[in-house]
Amino acid sequence: MAVAALDDACRRIASADNEHDLVTAGDHAHEVVRTVIDARLGAASVAAAWSSVARAALATAARLVAPGLGDWYASGSVGRGDALPGSDLETLVIRSADVTPDSALAQAAHVQELLGCCGFRADDNGAVASRVRFNRTAQEWAVGIGGWAADPSADRGVVMIGLLADALPVGPAARGSIELREQAGIAVRAQPPALAAMLQDATFARAYIPSRLRTLTSGDGRVDIKHAAVDPVVRIARWAGLSCGSDAL
Repeated sequence: MAVAALDDACRRIASADNEHDLVTAGDHAHEVVRTVIDARLGAASVAAAWSSVARAALATAARLVAPGLGDWYASGSVGRGDALPGSDLETLVIRSADVTPDSALAQAAHVQELLGCCGFRADDNGAVASRVRFNRTAQEWAVGIGGWAADPSADRGVVMIGLLADALPVGPAARGSIELREQAGIAVRAQPPALAAMLQDATFARAYIPSRLRTLTSGDGRVDIKHAAVDPVVRIARWAGLSCGSDAL
């Protein structure tokens, strides 16, 4: 099956022993995915396989250049498992208590740089572990989660809750602690206004798909499928998952 080629590429990335091998494996994965797409494999299958490739790249990059930094998470489409080639990569870190903030940010930046060399670009909106907001100790994350759930309108609370709801750990299992997304779910379900804010955000009017008549009269049939169709569905599903305590991404 065509997707087996991506599974092999994923294993090659995960087994890389140095930065050069990882970059080479990343280049190979990008070549392979073109052949998989040409084989007309279903989009969902491609997305699931490519998300695994991206998570493997993150885990390996962290292992090679920041082994003692802490626990890494992939969020966004890569965390959910619906990333396609070209999707950006949102990253979070639970920083080890014995690592200084400056050192943690520098190490995370090195990881992001290495991922960029592998063809995996950082999130366009800056949701990356090389920023203080996304690089915290377990205690700092817990304090932040409590604050965002209590007042989702402050400190970009809805955005942060959404990122945590999509976060999936990569590499070694979290050190005996409750995962970030589970913490966020527990906190949000204890605060009905937070769930209401998530629903309001999910149903807020955004880009739309123009009618055939409008396309015919204006001559402009362009549409951003992600913002007009995919993003609202993702947000509604995220709210539903948080509301009922589902562990599904």
